[in-house]
Amino acid sequence: SEWATRIASQLRIEEPVLREAFRKAAAERKGEVKPKPEFISAGPKPAERRLLRMLIDAEGFRETLAREIRTASLHAGLETEKIFDALLAANESGARPDAAELSKSLSEKDRRLLFEVAFEPAMDSSWEEAESCLAVLRRRHIETELFTVQQRIEANPPAAEMRTLLARKSELRRLLSSISEDH
Repeated sequence: SEWATRIASQLRIEEPVLREAFRKAAAERKGEVKPKPEFISAGPKPAERRLLRMLIDAEGFRETLAREIRTASLHAGLETEKIFDALLAANESGARPDAAELSKSLSEKDRRLLFEVAFEPAMDSSWEEAESCLAVLRRRHIETELFTVQQRIEANPPAAEMRTLLARKSELRRLLSSISEDH
């Protein structure tokens, strides 16, 4: 169950779909699983979209939000990383980011997504909503590191490194637990 959750998260596939594909592959004794493309998650998660939008037009706390994301590198590894980088850089100046100007430095795919997010119907933003979206990114960040640590543990490293890895795994699990309790 835990592995299916991690794999689904890493591959951006809906977990129930992945579980069913595993079950079917096991029943048919297949050596590989190929989920249908229509079940693979397309585009950024809603929390990413909201944060991108807030970085564009959340007047009261845009700079604070940008600082939170940049300090913890919460955008690292996301599909939208280049868009976040552009918005974070634009927010350093303190002025409201201009989507048209930012789009010049982005690829076609990222440019299209930036405009899609920028022209979504306006919604009121609050710091509480931003914190909730940040918690989603923090959780993803921790889960990714936890997956990496687990892989290193399974490689059966020397005893000293194993102790360090097990301590880090325990710390990451506590962090995940605290994020879940807060949100």
